[in-house]
Parts: sequence; C-alpha cells; structure tokens
Amino acid sequence: MSSARGIEFDLSRYPLVIHRLGSAYSSAEWNQMLLDLIKILSRGPIGVITDTRNGQMPNAVQRRSFIDMYEQDDRLTRAHFLTLGVVGDLTIQGVITALNWLRPPPHPVKVFATFEAAETWVFQQLPESLRQRVPPFKSLGGRP
Repeated sequence: MSSARGIEFDLSRYPLVIHRLGSAYSSAEWNQMLLDLIKILSRGPIGVITDTRNGQMPNAVQRRSFIDMYEQDDRLTRAHFLTLGVVGDLTIQGVITALNWLRPPPHPVKVFATFEAAETWVFQQLPESLRQRVPPFKSLGGRP
C-alpha cells in the first residue's frame, strides 16, 4: 500500500485483522479508524497486523486519541485486542515506545521489518481456537 491513501482494515482473514496506514489521511479518517476498530473488537477477540511501511505517521493528537480509545474502551480492549504486530521502521518503533510509556497496552506489541514476520508472530500469539479460524497465510502458502 505504499502509494495508497487513507486507512484500511482488511477483515478477509478475521480474526486476524490487517490494518494499513496510507501515505496520507485526515484527522477525520483517523477518528473513523478508531471507531471502526472498536466495532471490530465488539465482534470478538482479534490479532492485528498494522502495516505502516510508507504510511503517514500519526501526529501527537492522533497518538493521544489512540491512548484515549484504550482508556475509554478498556474492558473491550482488554478482552478482545489480543496482540498487535506492527510492520515498519525505527520511526514507528519510537512512536510505539512512547505510546507504551504513556499507557502500556493490555496485549503484546512488537515491531517487525517484514509483513511475513509480523504475520507469523501475531498468529502464534492467538489462542489455538482462534488460529483454527484464520484462513491460510497467502504469503507463506499455508500456516506457519
């Protein structure tokens, strides 16, 4: 999605959710993304891969709103947001470190250089009952 704009959720492999940040998005799109994430979490437990490669980094207000979402929907995020693998570089590593310092997430978070590494790790963090529901990995030709 290196040249795509906006923010996208791909639910085709639910309960493994792929989240992509595009090269440009508005504050309104960011706020809608948070609302969409809560709707997805309302469906049940998930693992998320966020692909930030070539994406716009969230600004300070957006980063704060992400923390606010965790606080406002604490019960839901604790129950259903099981793991987050982020694909990106050192910039996103710094953003995540700062967010974790402000409010540690209730689930494991790890940054990866490749989508495949994030995919494998997130999949392995899910309980077996959820792993069985995830469609096969396209990038690996099957399950890890």
